Amino acid sequence: MLKHLQLQPEVEETRIHDRFRHGHICFAERYKSCLIAVAWATPHRKQMPYVSFIRPLPDKSIYFYESFTERNYRGLSI
Repeated sequence: MLKHLQLQPEVEETRIHDRFRHGHICFAERYKSCLIAVAWATPHRKQMPYVSFIRPLPDKSIYFYESFTERNYRGLSI
């Protein structure tokens, strides 16, 4: 099982594999060897299902999305 799923078990594992396959990057933060936060980024266009369109990105831009921090570590500027 991917470490990411420990933080967000509701996320489908295939979705995570698809992101990596399409060149997306996952940033992870650890504290005492425990995964406490993740955030995704892509230099490619990003489909935004909540508004039903695909947003092209300007040159040299990165789109950050779906950041998540474990509840006990929120608000600590990690």
